[in-house]
Amino acid sequence: MKEEVPVKKNEEYVVKIADYGTDGEGIAKINDFTVFVAGALKNEKCKIHITKVLSSYAYAKIVEILEKSEHRVQSDCKTYPKCGGCSLRHIDYKETLQIK
Repeated sequence: MKEEVPVKKNEEYVVKIADYGTDGEGIAKINDFTVFVAGALKNEKCKIHITKVLSSYAYAKIVEILEKSEHRVQSDCKTYPKCGGCSLRHIDYKETLQIK
């Protein structure tokens, strides 16, 4: 019998970001189910919106940051994140070195 996925597309959840993924996205766990959260930083508490659900993980976007990371900064680029050339400009430089 197939195990049920604990999240649903288009639903909102409150999560604590536990780590970073390979592209710098935040990783949260909901009942041990991995959710990749674009733009989230480690140790942030966020309200998220699930955008895509697969059998072993899901993707989400931030609806609201409830507790900000000390490493979150205002980007110095007017076109970030729309242009897509950079993915970590919302994180201070010291933390980006830890991620890389």
